[in-house]
Amino acid sequence: MRCFSQTSASATWREYVGSRFLLLQVLAATLLIASPASAFADATPAPPRVSVDRSGELRVNNGMTLHLNADLGNVRIETLPQNAAPTVRYSVHIETDAVGPTAQHMLGQYALTTRETVDSVFISGALPNPMLYTVPRHLPRNVQFWVQFVVTVPANFNLDIATGAGEITTGDVSGWVCLLSQGGDISAGRITPSGALAPRPGRPAAKIVSEQGGHITLKDVAGDVDAFTGGGHILAGSIEGNAKLVTGGGNIRATRIRGTANLQTAGGNIAVGEADAYVGVHTAGGQIDFVAND
Repeated sequence: MRCFSQTSASATWREYVGSRFLLLQVLAATLLIASPASAFADATPAPPRVSVDRSGELRVNNGMTLHLNADLGNVRIETLPQNAAPTVRYSVHIETDAVGPTAQHMLGQYALTTRETVDSVFISGALPNPMLYTVPRHLPRNVQFWVQFVVTVPANFNLDIATGAGEITTGDVSGWVCLLSQGGDISAGRITPSGALAPRPGRPAAKIVSEQGGHITLKDVAGDVDAFTGGGHILAGSIEGNAKLVTGGGNIRATRIRGTANLQTAGGNIAVGEADAYVGVHTAGGQIDFVAND
């Protein structure tokens, strides 16, 4: 699935992120099979992790869009106070359980890039090609990585966030959001786009996707919502526009939906506190509970 805001360049990046995510999975399986001591991994003490931190600050204006893409890692987006000078501050913490010079080499090859345009800020993080790693044969288990992004943006900002594997958490923002994860939980604060930050007609204020089945939690949204998870729960506050909430098997719960609602789950419960318009629901086996206002 793709963000509605992306250009052809960012579409190519999303395809690259997905392919690298699969490559990382294949590498992990390969290393686990190739290591002669892997069968005894549980009995071997885990080596201390080696880490590196990178950070920076970018000058921006209110009303811009943050495009953040990572092939691996949790992402936390924080917001500045309303009267603070607009800036974007980022920090990235990368860890690996590789040992010796191999660990330092891997961490040194992590690619963190930033770019600014008139209306956007781009931050990308990518592990080096895992097939190029020289992994000592005596390693007792497969090499692993842990990545954590923390980015602080102005409150009047749009968010276009994608991670190949990890959780996404955001604070309250006064712009539209597009949050995509291959398999982590996603939690968003209040989303209140208006004026110049309002999405184009026909596009939701919040598009949220956790493809492999993470939970989705969002507070109040001043606009339409399009959310999908492969199997987790979807929990929403008040949605002022239309809502399309789909899960492969979890529960769906919303405090209020002002517009039309399309709610689908392959087996969980559906509950809506207040519904002001047409509600279409489908569950393969759960309960349905909602109140329609006159």
